[in-house]
Amino acid sequence: MALPAYIDASTGAITDGEAWVGIATTTLGSDTATVTFTSPDDGSSTDWSQFMDLVLVSYARATGAVTDTELAFRFNNDTGSNYLYQKFRGDGSSVTASTAPYSFVMGGRITGASAGANIFGATISHLFDISML
Repeated sequence: MALPAYIDASTGAITDGEAWVGIATTTLGSDTATVTFTSPDDGSSTDWSQFMDLVLVSYARATGAVTDTELAFRFNNDTGSNYLYQKFRGDGSSVTASTAPYSFVMGGRITGASAGANIFGATISHLFDISML
């Protein structure tokens, strides 16, 4: 397969600073509590050091007996309460906002098992300046 025009064939580096590049994907075949993505750290076009921001698009469903639940991320196996999250939530009849330190980065809300069969939640999480993670 030919490389896209925004990737330098000799170095594997991205030449277009505006390009959106898919760097990893996982499709699960069964219930899974954790999905891990790791940068290859090899200077290739999928090496995270090649990027400023990371956008995570997820389409997920929780197995717990709830209508919806939080989708959370952990970086570098960090378990401390180092992350400050800001949450805005609307459900059609009310709106809430909150902020607090947390041991995960909140990625949004996904559908739970009590929401009905085959209903999934979609989230888009924009992680700015990933070199700081």
